[in-house]
Amino acid sequence: MKIHSKNLTRKLLLCGLALALCAPVFLTSCSDDDDSGDGGSSGSASASVKITSISQGTKRNGKYNYHVTVKASGATAASIKDIGLSWGKTSSATGQRSGTRGTLTTTRSISLSANSTYYLKGYVTTASGTSYTTAKKVRVPK
Repeated sequence: MKIHSKNLTRKLLLCGLALALCAPVFLTSCSDDDDSGDGGSSGSASASVKITSISQGTKRNGKYNYHVTVKASGATAASIKDIGLSWGKTSSATGQRSGTRGTLTTTRSISLSANSTYYLKGYVTTASGTSYTTAKKVRVPK
């Protein structure tokens, strides 16, 4: 099969244009459930925690994949017993939980049902206790 460079160039340009038009779909809007806060920590632990990014991935079987990065500060990696993400359909965000230990930053991959609203909270646990971020509201598209 012979490939014509003129046709290949056109196809590559069209693919690039399609990607540029579709890229915003992969970004998601999220907001603090409590607009009075800065998205920082609450709780009794000496470490603080923030959700630093939320990105929407592909849709499969009526669910979207999301990648959420949580970052702790004010502690050493060795002192962190658990750092991760909790999420649910209420602002308490206690439906499900995913975490790891011994690191200051973690990215959790979660599946959220299409056409729904979820609340996400980052958390970090040290010997001093657990701190949570304020809830982030995520509206999942259809």
